[in-house]
Amino acid sequence: MTAFRGYHLAALALAGGLFGALPAAAQTRERAIETRSVVLANRHLATVQQVYLSPVTDNNWGPDRLGADTLPVGEDTTIEMRGGCEADLRIVFPNGAAEERRVVDVCETTRIVLRPGWTVAEELDEEGPVAALPAEPAAGALRLRNAGPLPIVEIYAAPPGTPRGEDRLGADTLPIGEIFEIEPPDPDACAADLVAVFRDGREVARAGVDLCTGEEIEIR
Repeated sequence: MTAFRGYHLAALALAGGLFGALPAAAQTRERAIETRSVVLANRHLATVQQVYLSPVTDNNWGPDRLGADTLPVGEDTTIEMRGGCEADLRIVFPNGAAEERRVVDVCETTRIVLRPGWTVAEELDEEGPVAALPAEPAAGALRLRNAGPLPIVEIYAAPPGTPRGEDRLGADTLPIGEIFEIEPPDPDACAADLVAVFRDGREVARAGVDLCTGEEIEIR
């Protein structure tokens, strides 16, 4: 009888342990679908027309979190998302240009300052002055717009058939949607072979570009 009772008590303890673990698992699942709130501060060069925030496990961006609203320069707004802590963020400007930041920890970073270079910034919540509007382009300078999916990290423009030369960006990057001006070395040397390198190493080349036209071209 004593042995049976000991077995019975052990079985009850094991069952209690199993059932006691169920609430913890349920809590884990619940945390994975909690509503996350993130404050976006627009310190960029233009109004943000659309905002998409989705869990990294989703295969699509989901709805525009701004709805019928916009986020003007200098203003803040709070957006929400149901899911885990890691999320992807995409903003779209009125001209259709977009910028993205992948795998943002929205549990750790609850305030994100949208500013030039935010897609590669170390501190997403770093506050700064509202960015000034870009100056008028230099006469004859080629305006290169990053219309690709990632920041451009290197730009080369050299006379056709010559080595690339130095990286025109230097230590800087060209974020998505932004413009970089390339001036010819002298008025009589307008033709150049242009190469842009994206952050993932992909290169886009344009041969025989005229640097003296003052036009704007897009690199995708």
